[in-house]
Amino acid sequence: MKKHLLLAAALLSSALFAAPAQLRPGPTETLPGVGIKLRIFRDFTPAPLPLPAVRWTRRADQAKLFSAVELWRHRETAGVWSGDAGTVLLAAITQPPPDEKAVSEDEAPRLFNTAQPPGKWDEAALLGWAGRFTGMEAVSLKELDSSPLGRTVREVVFSGKDAQNTAAFLIWPSREENRKFLLLVTSAAARDAGQFRKAAGQLADSVEFFRPDASATVRRLNRNTAAGSETMQASRERVIRNIRNLSGWWYLESPNYIFVSNQTDRRGMERLRREIERARNCFMSWFPPQVRINEVSVVRIFNDRDEYTRYVGGEMEWTGGVWQPARRELVISPLSWDASEERQREAIAKIAFHEGFHQYLHYASGELHFPLWFNEGGAEFFEGIEFRGATGLVGLPDPLKRRLARLFAFKKKYDLDELIRMNREQFYNRETRDRNYQLANALVYYLLKGAPANGQKEYAGIMSRYYLTFSKTRNPETAQKAAFGTVDLKRLSADLTAFWNDERQIRRSIRYNTPMKR
Repeated sequence: MKKHLLLAAALLSSALFAAPAQLRPGPTETLPGVGIKLRIFRDFTPAPLPLPAVRWTRRADQAKLFSAVELWRHRETAGVWSGDAGTVLLAAITQPPPDEKAVSEDEAPRLFNTAQPPGKWDEAALLGWAGRFTGMEAVSLKELDSSPLGRTVREVVFSGKDAQNTAAFLIWPSREENRKFLLLVTSAAARDAGQFRKAAGQLADSVEFFRPDASATVRRLNRNTAAGSETMQASRERVIRNIRNLSGWWYLESPNYIFVSNQTDRRGMERLRREIERARNCFMSWFPPQVRINEVSVVRIFNDRDEYTRYVGGEMEWTGGVWQPARRELVISPLSWDASEERQREAIAKIAFHEGFHQYLHYASGELHFPLWFNEGGAEFFEGIEFRGATGLVGLPDPLKRRLARLFAFKKKYDLDELIRMNREQFYNRETRDRNYQLANALVYYLLKGAPANGQKEYAGIMSRYYLTFSKTRNPETAQKAAFGTVDLKRLSADLTAFWNDERQIRRSIRYNTPMKR
């Protein structure tokens, strides 16, 4: 995780302090796969539902386990649209809610059989479904006039503090009892209850049904079918299903990655698809995988900064990109709207290489959480990848070289033992995280390129030993002892400072590109 190319603070916080936006009907959205058209509020855009998160690991077979209810919610959701004023969600009611339990992705298909709709839904079943889906207490159904367009609409009445800013409608074609939907409207701010329900009711009144198109598919930008294990294919299908009803979204595949995006710069995304596979080869050359990687690497790239911040949540709004191991996807934000196309491409590639290393390290090590000096320092290191032909080499761009040299100006030394032992809270402390990122970057670069290029053999194997030992033992103390051995950390700190103050040593390091041996 890294603070990349942040927008101005005013841009990030404007939505938080603005007056409640108006809920005014906007364009019509069509979902061919479920056979529905409806109007969405103005300035609302299609928004992917965050992927289900891994909650547990089963001891017996190390299978990753999900919440059955979360998987069910994800499968039932047909479309989501969001804006500063709130969220609109459409769900197809096909499966009764499951019991809360842990299931693997391989077990999920046996739990959900969406090809066979359930029998007739009575009021109690519908209320139970709505309550479990929303996480609120659904107490009754309010009967509304049947639509002249052949629809039946029932408003769901909730209790609790969130009910005022939530409106839900059960809607179905009057002649198709088993084809039922929930339209859920939530407001992002407190507003007049009457006005809010009127606006939500207008959306419910706009719903039109038509025959679903079973052949409707998500737009795919490349024709090559990616290979891989059954687990990789299942992962791909999960990601594609996530955007199946989102207008403007598409996907690209490569042997190890799947990209999902609503980016308008599709040429840039195609270039990134090629480059990240080459970057992965570079990751592998320095840090060979210790286990077989069966998961496809998911990369989600937004076209709009606000879409990104709503997706990752308030705690992550300061980032330009983030690897989310629980949800198993790398999420990337664009720059501000006025950035040039080339600057956008460069920024997105830089983030992709940084966060892509986090993603690769997670899978290559057997899904371990490496200490932050190693993880973030390595990610910073690979931001400097340069491509020459088919080979990816790690360079040292001039702006980075100057920034790291300033860190050690006047021969300043740092406590490396403190850096190596930093926990999450300490490393990402708002006051010192920029320095911590730079120091970790400077140390990793020196250990991987600076020391071996300048004949300092006692340091040259530290990164390799740490990676291999931690991957095997999962113990940071054991890894530190194996990696650093009898190395005097104060002397290492002094040699690190001397390196970043010696232009001749730095030039030699730039020419050195021999990764660790497999």
